[in-house]
Amino acid sequence: MRYAWSIVLVLILCTAGIISTSLATDKQEEAENPPEILKKGFEKNIEGWNLEDIDMVMSTVHPESPNYTSSKRFAEKMFDLYDLHSKMLSMKYIGTDGEYSVLRVKLKTTKINGPAFKESVIDTLHVFRKEDYLWKFWAGTTLEVKYIEPEKGVDSKEEADEF
Repeated sequence: MRYAWSIVLVLILCTAGIISTSLATDKQEEAENPPEILKKGFEKNIEGWNLEDIDMVMSTVHPESPNYTSSKRFAEKMFDLYDLHSKMLSMKYIGTDGEYSVLRVKLKTTKINGPAFKESVIDTLHVFRKEDYLWKFWAGTTLEVKYIEPEKGVDSKEEADEF
């Protein structure tokens, strides 16, 4: 009987080892396909902004980023003032060099509720850095801002979709 339990325990440990190795391999494969994993990370960030979920937003920012603290404070302030909706219009993978990757993204942001806010489409470059096997926001810069001017009687979100 003792022998039978030993075999069961060994099988369980081996299976756990195979599952752990499989998960690690999946993570490694994802890390080796930056465009797709970067897009998923960016979409998670946008979802966090749209849900006003500070934990979700900050989970996509590299904890060692020089902008980590200011990004968190900015998000908290924006969540207090506004109810906004953001949507990715386009994404272009620029490249990867070591533990850094770069995306060019066009993002549309419209106001749902809150004080005066200029709705816009922004064209940005985002630098990501690996943390373990995950790509997280490191730094970014705005290339261009186009403000959306709603026409009288036209919903600004519908008009913004034309960009």
